[in-house]
Parts: sequence; structure tokens; C-alpha cells
Amino acid sequence: MHVYPGIFAAAGLIRLGVTGSRALSRWSQSIRDTEFLVEMRLRNYEQEKEEEKIEEKGKGEPILM
Repeated sequence: MHVYPGIFAAAGLIRLGVTGSRALSRWSQSIRDTEFLVEMRLRNYEQEKEEEKIEEKGKGEPILM
């Protein structure tokens, strides 16, 4: 019986595992980055809405000196 095909298969499986792990890591990082950017856009949107409300409230009030 030959040992070399078994060694080749084991090395291939290890390489497949390492490559798959890296691919999964990159994929999950891209998902986290996308979620972070969505969160930042939402915070900016909410902040802009609050500023618009403050500006609208200020427009209706007379300025007293």
C-alpha cells in the first residue's frame, strides 16, 4: 500500500480548511464593515433630522433684543 496518496489527500484537506477559513473570515469582515457603515449612515440621518427639527422650532419664535 502506498502512503503518498494519503499524505497528498491530508495536505489537500488541510489547505482546503485554511483557505476556507480565510475566505469565511474575509466574508464576515465585509459583513461587519457593511453593518458599521449602515449604522453610521443611520446615526447621521437621525442627527440631521434632529437638527432640522431644532431649526424649524427656531424659525417660528421671534428674536427678542
